Amino acid sequence: MLLSIHHDSVQPQFLETTAGDGRALSFSDRFEGYSLFVSRAPAAHPAGHELAHHLGQALRAAGFVPTLHHAEDIEGERKPLLDSHLGVYAYDSLGVLRATAIPAVLVECGVIVHRQEEQRLLDAGYRRRMATTLAQGVLAHLRAASRIAERGIGK
Repeated sequence: MLLSIHHDSVQPQFLETTAGDGRALSFSDRFEGYSLFVSRAPAAHPAGHELAHHLGQALRAAGFVPTLHHAEDIEGERKPLLDSHLGVYAYDSLGVLRATAIPAVLVECGVIVHRQEEQRLLDAGYRRRMATTLAQGVLAHLRAASRIAERGIGK
């Protein structure tokens, strides 16, 4: 499987500017949270959706909350929101997702231009908790895939 792990941002119209360290700094405290992206393209591996589901369940169970701003009806967004509770979107044109022979999910761990979320993302303990939670989601996905494979073998 492929997990492409990133931090997120927002569209330019949501950015504000503040002075810091003798220079102008951009931020947006409007959106925070994680996002999960999968492809519905014909060449994409269909189990990517299941992997995203397990990742989203693990993240929600650990107290993480998704951001829903990628579904906004503005230029650069308009991503189909497949599961608002789990924060799963379709991103069909993204190369890393659309033509994979393995399940693939792009994970945005948080919105780095949100000032409080940036501080959380800089914290090693927070990143460790996020990584552990993602690993739990991967394990849940592997267990589920194993159960399905075992049932298929016995037929």
